[in-house]
Amino acid sequence: NSNAGTGATCSVSGTDTAGTVSLTTGSGAWASGVQCEVDFNMSYSTAPRCVFSASNSNAAIASVNAYLTKTTTDFSMNFVNADTAATTYEWDYQCVE
Repeated sequence: NSNAGTGATCSVSGTDTAGTVSLTTGSGAWASGVQCEVDFNMSYSTAPRCVFSASNSNAAIASVNAYLTKTTTDFSMNFVNADTAATTYEWDYQCVE
């Protein structure tokens, strides 16, 4: 998402139910809100309950205050506060219906 800054990247390893999200924010033009959207391979019949936890030190001490939003077809990593430097964050996630 453009909120993550110019040249930002987001990747996922795992499945619809569990995995790791890796977000590297770009250079400048940071904004709060959606940083990375992860589309499920298969839709859930109702929005799943998803939890995430930091899997690197940047995510653990993030002053950006990260949180998830989810629908039946995707979940998004969001920041309450805009980032201030290009940073790599990693979170493990688990989603259940």
